[in-house]
Amino acid sequence: MSTHNSDRHVVVLNFSSMFQHGIILLLIGPLVPSLMVTFGVGESLTGLLLALSSVGFVMGLFFAGAVIDRVNVRAALVLGLTAEILGLVLFAVAPVFAVAVIAGFVLRFGGSFIEAAANVMPTLTAQRRAPHAVMNLVHMFFSVGAFIGPFLIGLYLQATGQWRPIMLFALVPTTGVLIGAILIRIPRNVSTQPRDPDTPAGAKIAAASRPGVGGRPFSQLGDVVKRKYVLLGAVTLFFYVGAEVGLSSWI
Repeated sequence: MSTHNSDRHVVVLNFSSMFQHGIILLLIGPLVPSLMVTFGVGESLTGLLLALSSVGFVMGLFFAGAVIDRVNVRAALVLGLTAEILGLVLFAVAPVFAVAVIAGFVLRFGGSFIEAAANVMPTLTAQRRAPHAVMNLVHMFFSVGAFIGPFLIGLYLQATGQWRPIMLFALVPTTGVLIGAILIRIPRNVSTQPRDPDTPAGAKIAAASRPGVGGRPFSQLGDVVKRKYVLLGAVTLFFYVGAEVGLSSWI
């Protein structure tokens, strides 16, 4: 397989993973009224389900970054999709609300791995495609999935009133992307490419990989959060994601 075709397959996988992620990320919100009726819970406990799902997403991002850095993007993508499949199955068969809460946590935990991997993948084919252009398209596909998912869920709920089969239907795109992630050759991370230690870039990577210097996944976190543009981006995303998830879950 030529490098050009390999890059094309990676880009298609990138688009597909974010399309699927858009569907799954907004899966719970449209089901909130049905979940409340099925499990006999009120707004407070339902809010706990949504909150712990978000906690799972945040926790997953820390581990996802470490997996991408220490192993590769494929490993993070496969782990995330596998976790989502587990979460969907748990949701579909949940006999009590506590199991649904665990399922929501697992579902969003896996989603964080997918989002982290999908945002790194455009940089792995940067020698042929502008990564910023690919990134824009990646998030466009996320938006398409985030629109189609709730729309189809609403139609199905109106027609049948059943929410559990929706979880099983969601297994189709998730499993499809998982198969693609296993079969498609994804280039190695830029940070794990062999570098000449005599060059400035190579020396920096070699120094960061030594134990006690930068070898631990979170060892440079303090330096990162001190950067003003990182803090500005974090605050902006804090309010954006709060509005996005809050509105899509409750309204």
